Amino acid sequence: MRHLIKIMMLSIVVVNLICGIAWAVAPDLMTYQGRLKENGQPVGGPRDVRVDFCDDLTAGTCQNGSVQTVDVQNGLFHSTFTLPAGVNLDTGNWFLRVNVGAVGGGLTALAPREKLTSSVYAIHATTSAYAVQSTTAAGISNILATRWGGLGVDASGVSQGSLPFFSGVGSIGTLSIGSAGTYLRSSGSSPQWVNLGIDSILNQNFLQAGSTFYVSSASVDGQTLLARTSGNVGIGMIAPIRKLDVNGGILATSSITANGGFFGDGSNLTNVTAANLNGGSTSYIQNRNTLQASSTFYVASGTVDGALSVLGSGIADTSPVFQVMATTLTVLRNGKMGIGTTSPDADLHVVGIASFTANTVSAPAFIFSNTGGGDIARFMGPGNIGIGVVNPGAKLEIRQGGGNVLHVSTSADANALGLIVGVQNNVGVGTLSPQAKLHITGRTSVAPLIISTGPAGSDEVMRVNSIGNVGIGTSGPVSRLDVHGTVQLRGSQTTTGLIVNAVGNVGVGLAPAVGVALDVNGLVQASSASFITVGGNPENIGLQVSSSAILAMSGGNVGVGTNLPASKLHVLGATRFDGPVKAQMGVGTGLADLSGVIYRAFTSQGTPASTVETDLQTYSLPANSLNMDGRAVRIKAWGDYTSTDGSHTREIRLYFGSSVIRQISVPNSSAVGIWVVEAVVVRTASSAQQYIATSLATSLSPSVGAANASASEVDSSAINIKVTGQCGGACAGAGAVDADGMTIEFLP
Repeated sequence: MRHLIKIMMLSIVVVNLICGIAWAVAPDLMTYQGRLKENGQPVGGPRDVRVDFCDDLTAGTCQNGSVQTVDVQNGLFHSTFTLPAGVNLDTGNWFLRVNVGAVGGGLTALAPREKLTSSVYAIHATTSAYAVQSTTAAGISNILATRWGGLGVDASGVSQGSLPFFSGVGSIGTLSIGSAGTYLRSSGSSPQWVNLGIDSILNQNFLQAGSTFYVSSASVDGQTLLARTSGNVGIGMIAPIRKLDVNGGILATSSITANGGFFGDGSNLTNVTAANLNGGSTSYIQNRNTLQASSTFYVASGTVDGALSVLGSGIADTSPVFQVMATTLTVLRNGKMGIGTTSPDADLHVVGIASFTANTVSAPAFIFSNTGGGDIARFMGPGNIGIGVVNPGAKLEIRQGGGNVLHVSTSADANALGLIVGVQNNVGVGTLSPQAKLHITGRTSVAPLIISTGPAGSDEVMRVNSIGNVGIGTSGPVSRLDVHGTVQLRGSQTTTGLIVNAVGNVGVGLAPAVGVALDVNGLVQASSASFITVGGNPENIGLQVSSSAILAMSGGNVGVGTNLPASKLHVLGATRFDGPVKAQMGVGTGLADLSGVIYRAFTSQGTPASTVETDLQTYSLPANSLNMDGRAVRIKAWGDYTSTDGSHTREIRLYFGSSVIRQISVPNSSAVGIWVVEAVVVRTASSAQQYIATSLATSLSPSVGAANASASEVDSSAINIKVTGQCGGACAGAGAVDADGMTIEFLP
């Protein structure tokens, strides 16, 4: 960077011009004026400048001055500085070294150095042309030109007079001596001081005690600016008693900074006005003494008077003493504060929304305390509320040492029955003194207890009415437990216990099959002291289908097919045993196998007067009766035969299914006789049998059929066993063949 300094004027300003004493030594205060360019352009803005005094043009020893920050405008600047302690302008040659740099940065020494000439010590000869224009003031004996370029006036004993100062165009000021003292005033063609930004008025030594320095208007002494030896300054007044006393208003277009307060007695104070009140520091406006009754102090905002108001105490306790924007904030004389209301009826009365924020998540945001310092309630940072507890662990936690902890009711009556949390953590609904963990009492005799899953009582799940009946799935229980729907009782989550479905069917160990009233999966056992009661008789057990009895027990007798058993076992109808049946046949004989007679008939049945084969005895052997190999059945039938004419034969046949296993043919020569037929059929394989049959008839020799003859009846279905009779020709009448009986039994 290239710097160019052009010296416009170099002069020494002597601050004690008005003293009239010629100085014998050089002054210690100088002003340096110059022009600064960077890269050929005038510089603007602040710069740091230091002026050094050197005893040689290029080398030698330099005495450094102090660094000053100057305001450079359009390249022009000036710097008033104190001579370094080692500089004596009375001796030797001195060269000025000017150093320039950015504010707070490094300095660059400019070259070449400027040599101080004799113009520093005396008025240059070229100034004499202006001196001849002055008029010698009356009573002034000497006007001295000082070595440092100033003028000294010896006004000893002079009561009045003046010394004008001239610029190139005329007088710009007058130094006058009058009855009021010595003063400097503007008396040129322009009534104002000009170019004062680079000038100063200085009392070189101490202002003497009792002396006063005035800056006055043209006609009023001391009413513009007055400074005294006490350090007090007055503006518009002649007797300031503080550091700054102002008679009149103050308008600040920028900030006013004070380390103390602003005070006033209010007698002449109306308003303090500023364009803006800036933040950044803590300040206050204080009424030094007591605010008088009915008086008001306003801090206004824009055009709204009383945005902040401090009022006198007034008379009534409800009079406001502090207000912000009317209803925004009001403090009454009785100490009550209102936010959003001018008539607070509590120590703090808020109309609107109040927001409280905790400093930390775990800290309380709001605390209610009693006069003893104990907590009443706490609102914690996470949103938990504690009543009677310092650190609530839930959204609402209430604790109390004794008595009821919580009472919720829709009635203003303190004894109204609502929800109570009482001693020992018992919960009461409809009672003030719950005696159990949950104690519910109806308000009236007809009030039920209802549990529902929907709003406003819809989707009712359970109800307990006023007489103690419990209904599940019904709002009108008619018994102690009335359930509409399937009921299931289980011993564990993985087992099936008792199930009662919606239609009343009962399943034990399984869901009941459709149409089965009682469906049991497992053993049913009754103890010796238990009874199944039928018809009110605890000794009776009855199982029946429609009106037909299946099983009945009465008085120790068991009946099958009858509900009036006459013996220990009374079976009405055919009996089937799939295994041996044993019984004690007599005293001391032990148990013996009983024959398995399954069919017995003793009714006589004869053939008609026809040649058609006729069934005389029939029995349907149940399916699966021969359900295993070796199972055997014995068939025996008997009867008689007659003949109304002896010209025809008579045929008797024994059928096992579709197989004729024995046939008797009585010739026409035998008029009357008796017949017997017997057969044993044994299962040999599935749907395969072998049999042997014998027969006997009067006038006929006994006959045995083929041994181990085969049959192939399907034993998984019922097999028809029968005896038939047939007349070999056109018999004269009925009864040619009769069957008088037939028995069928399983062989052991």
